[in-house]
Amino acid sequence: MLARILTEDVNRAGILSTVGRYFDGFTIIESVGFWRGKQEKSLVIEIACEGKDQSKVEAICREIDLENKQECCMVQYLETAVRFI
Repeated sequence: MLARILTEDVNRAGILSTVGRYFDGFTIIESVGFWRGKQEKSLVIEIACEGKDQSKVEAICREIDLENKQECCMVQYLETAVRFI
């Protein structure tokens, strides 16, 4: 499974620290998002994980929401095969 968290690019160091406490490996992609009609710098955080890790992903989102004083993060769970070659 691939978990994808989309959030505003605020307090990036804090976000990286939070995700790093839960997962040893992940990818950060800088992007531009829109929330309620306003453009904002955004981050896409991709984590290759298993279904049992869904609670960790959601804990990350709650921490980001609190730290960055934002309403929510968006999470996508994509069923896919992941291999490291």
